[in-house]
Amino acid sequence: MAHGTTAWSNSVAGKVGHAGEIDKLLALEPGATLESISTWADEHRNPATAAWHYINFPKGTCSYAAARDFPDGNCVVAAIDKQLARSWDPTHRPTSA
Repeated sequence: MAHGTTAWSNSVAGKVGHAGEIDKLLALEPGATLESISTWADEHRNPATAAWHYINFPKGTCSYAAARDFPDGNCVVAAIDKQLARSWDPTHRPTSA
């Protein structure tokens, strides 16, 4: 992962207020860093969540429009919103796979 991406990731973690929680999770995997786990989702991709990995903008544009780009709402932007909401919900209990 490029240094700029690392700095961005650290900045985002700090802004969201979860830097300490991220460190706790990384401690569960010996030797893990944010960079080393950044490809986990790509390595475990399945058809149900494939759209959570990218956005293809129409040629000639570089802006996201939910209704145009993912009218069914199954996209990386919506997935991030949903997962962030779950992470902030103190009553949410993860289910086992």
